[in-house]
This record gives sequence, structure tokens and C-alpha cells, in this order.
Amino acid sequence: EHFKLRMETAQLAVNVADRYLASHGSLGQLTLVGLTALFMAAKYEELIPLSVDEILKPDAPITPVQVRDMEQAVLQALDFRLTVPTPIQFLELLARANGCAARQRRLAGFIVRQALVDGTTLKHPPSVVVSATLLLSNQLLGRRVLWPRRMVRASGRNQKELTPLADELRSLCGFSNGVQRLQRRWLRKEGAASMPQHAYVQGQAEGASARRSVVVLLQDVHRKLDFRTATLHLAVNIVDRYLSARAVEPSQWQKVGVAAMFIAAQFEERHAPEAEVFAETTSGLFTKDDVLGMEKAELEALEFYAMVPTPVHVLEFWGYADCCNTASGEMPRVILEKALVEGMTSKYTPLELAAAALFLSNELAGRQDLWSHEMAHTSGLSHAELASPVEELRSLVARDTRLQKLQFREEAAPLAQRRKVSTSRRLLIGTQSGPRGEATHRAAWAKLRSGFGFRLRATFVSWLTATCRKLKYLPTTLQLAVNIVDRYLVAAQAVYPSQLQLVGAAAVFIAALSQESLAPKADVLADTASGCTEAQLLAMKTVVLDTLKGKVNLLTFSTP
Repeated sequence: EHFKLRMETAQLAVNVADRYLASHGSLGQLTLVGLTALFMAAKYEELIPLSVDEILKPDAPITPVQVRDMEQAVLQALDFRLTVPTPIQFLELLARANGCAARQRRLAGFIVRQALVDGTTLKHPPSVVVSATLLLSNQLLGRRVLWPRRMVRASGRNQKELTPLADELRSLCGFSNGVQRLQRRWLRKEGAASMPQHAYVQGQAEGASARRSVVVLLQDVHRKLDFRTATLHLAVNIVDRYLSARAVEPSQWQKVGVAAMFIAAQFEERHAPEAEVFAETTSGLFTKDDVLGMEKAELEALEFYAMVPTPVHVLEFWGYADCCNTASGEMPRVILEKALVEGMTSKYTPLELAAAALFLSNELAGRQDLWSHEMAHTSGLSHAELASPVEELRSLVARDTRLQKLQFREEAAPLAQRRKVSTSRRLLIGTQSGPRGEATHRAAWAKLRSGFGFRLRATFVSWLTATCRKLKYLPTTLQLAVNIVDRYLVAAQAVYPSQLQLVGAAAVFIAALSQESLAPKADVLADTASGCTEAQLLAMKTVVLDTLKGKVNLLTFSTP
């Protein structure tokens, strides 16, 4: 997550580390093996692989030399057989056979990640883990036919064989009844105990407007620093609880808010910024010492009881149970953010607010089943119990423009998805027409799916599109560049994912020479590919032209 790597990279890294540790290494080398496995997996799965310096922290006890030595040891131990099928690859194939919508894919991805952490992938083959995952997702979403015949053919497993593993995954992911009861009990108890009291607002004329300005400031800091939604909600909760316990002048409330965000980030963010970063977001209004001093005062007032459940935490517990029934994950969060500004957190528990937001998002999205049996069972709240908070939320969001846009997007999603698939297909194929062209692009897809993966190819074409737009090239230049890359990857003996940007830059250079009125500059194109020099670009251009035997201008979809 920190390096924003693909899920395929993470799963391949875990697989490499597991296979090496099964026969070599010790627990004392665990960190070194893990970092090395991630470094190696990124070379195969990422367009821009990680460098050793990026993986290691400045004060890390592991040196780059140790990582290089361990890389050689791992390759020798695995007989240089690094890439193997992982659960995420089987998930892409079997999810299509299962007819999974986007939300069910999200649910299945969550279960697979939990199985990866727990080590279930060590006990069962990846295809079996994914098959049991899809069976469990069908059960959770209430499908009438849990394991249709097409899934038996696609997976080679029947429902009886997969049921024990599906039950194990259910317990592992917290979908079992016992775990749900414990979660619900904890959320009810802790959520009610941590509810802030807004009495400090009622006794002052400017109290409500001052609180609203603090929340708006926190929203601005949250966006600037690209924090998680849970960080914002926890920060506002800390502000409310502190101001309920201590008498503070409204002029100091903004300082209270910035310090609360600093505290919340240390709990919720993987890499929390230092205090001076928060001071800088206030444009010099507060200093680093102001933030640290207020942090100490708030923690003492709250008796260091800072981490409490918020409505967003409840959504994280429930988001997968309501996966196919609720609107997009963005809509409930927008509703909860509106409730946060208006101070509804003092009136309803996090459990009730999260449930009401999910219910209202289903209503706005035009769902038939507004509150499914699965959600009623998971939350312990009936439709009637949600009537009051839903009505208040409905009145709050009636004129919210963001929700109107989200509602329109949700209604237009099926049509937009069809258009997206159609456009992407035209762009990605990008080969010459006729029987020969169809055979070429079929061969290209076969090789790309086995060697690089569909998602990697789509990401690469998106990069080509962005490059051509940045340089203001014609659509025909982009189409021809994609065509050149397709044919080169089919003809080339071996191309590593780390070389794709260099190949793409060379293809754009060749296409621009043919299509653009002004000759492209090699140094400008070299800058678009990270770590690429002008000499490397010109050398790759020669290699591509030699491989294609000089055949550049072929019929593409953009040709008149």
C-alpha cells in the first residue's frame, strides 16, 4: 500500500518468501527475505520496479548488499522458477465464469487477502482457495444457485469439496455468527461510551458556526495530506470529546482541531507526518510547538483514550456484508461526512449512523432491497430502528450536489461500463484489420496474458495515452504506437515488464515520425519514461524497427 504496488506483486512476493522459507532461511532472516521477495516480485509485475534504496529506510539495519546477496540465494534456492500462479490470477479467470459484479470481486479480493495473511494459501492450492472464496461470496450475497455447473467445469471442484474450506474462510474473515456478535457488542459498548456531548456548543452563540469551521478546516487538512476517511472521523471525535471535557475559547478551537488530526493520524495512517507538517497546513497560523503542546493537553484530558470506533470503522466491518446491495462505497462516506459537519455524532451511536448511511445510500441508488437480511443480522438493527436517523440524514443530504452526482453516476454505471469496455477494447486491440490482423492480436493477447497480465497491459496503454495527450499528438499516433507495441511484443523473444516504458516511448517516437507534422524530440520522449536516457531510446527504436522489419504504417482503427 505504501508504494502503491499491484496486488499481483504482493501475492507473488508472499509466494516467493513462503517457498524460500519452507526449505531455507530462519526466522531471524524473515524481514530480509520479505523485503527481497518484494524487490524481486516488483521486477516482474510493475511497470516501474522498485529500487533497493526505495525499499530500505535510511536507518534500516539491512543494507543494499544484503538484499542483493539474498536475491541470488532465493533465485538459486527456487531454481530460478520465480513466477508461479497466484490466487489473484485464478480470481480473474473464475470471477468471469461466476458472473461477478464489481462489488462481489471486491468482496472476493478481501477474502483472498485474509487467506494470504492467515497462511491458508500454504495448505491449499491457489485455485482451490479462490474457488472456496467465490462459493463463500455467493453464500454471503444470497445467490439462489451457490455453485452452478459452469463453475464446476471452470474450477474442476464441486460444492461438497469446497464447503469445508469455505466455512474456514467464513470464520477467518469474521463472517461467522460468533465473531459478528462480538463485533456488534464491542461497537455498541465502545461506540456509546465514546459519543461526544455537544453541550459546549449549545451554550455559546457562535459555538455551532465555530465547530463547523473547525470541521471544514479538518476536511481541508485531510484532503491536502491525502489521509484515510477514518482519520478525519477520529479527529472530529477527539475534538468533540476534548471540548466537552475542557472549557476552551472558540478562537482556539482550530488549534484543537489540528492537534486532534495529528493524534488521529498516528493511529490510522501507516506513515503519519511530523508535527511541523500539520503546522505548515495552517499557513503559519500555528507552530510546531503549538501542535505538540495541544496534543499533550488533549491526551491528558481524554486520559489517553484516543482510539474509539467511528461510523467509518463500522462501515469497514460491514462493507463486505452489504457488498452487492449498497451503492458505491463513496456514497455512504459522503453522507457520513455531512452528518459529521452537522454534529449528528452526539445524537446517534456510530453503529446507528453507519447503518442509516448504508440504508440511505441504497435508497438513493434505487436499490430494491434497502436493508437486506444479511445486514439486519450483522448490525442487529431492524428497519424500524433506523427510521429516525435515516429521516434526519435524508433532510441533511437533500440538497447536496456531490450526492446528486454520485446518484447519477450509480444509475448510469451499467451504460458507462459498456462504453468503457467497448472503447478500451478498440484501443487495446489496435492491430491491422483482416484475418491476419485478428490472428496477430489473438497471439498478442495470449502472450500478454501469460507473461505480463491483463491489468499490467491496460495500465501500460493508459500510460501511452497520457504520454500522447501530454505531447498533444494525434489520435492516429496513439493508435499506431499501440499497434507497434503489440507487434513487437509478439515478435520479441523476451521483454521484461520493467522495459515496457522504454518500448512504449520508442513506439511513440516511431509513430510520431510517421504521423506528426513536426518531428518529435528524442530527449522529450526519453523524459516521459522514468530512468530512460536519449541514447537508450534511440537504441530501442532501432531494435523495434529491426524486429518489425521496417513495417510501421499498418491499418488501425483511427485510419480514415
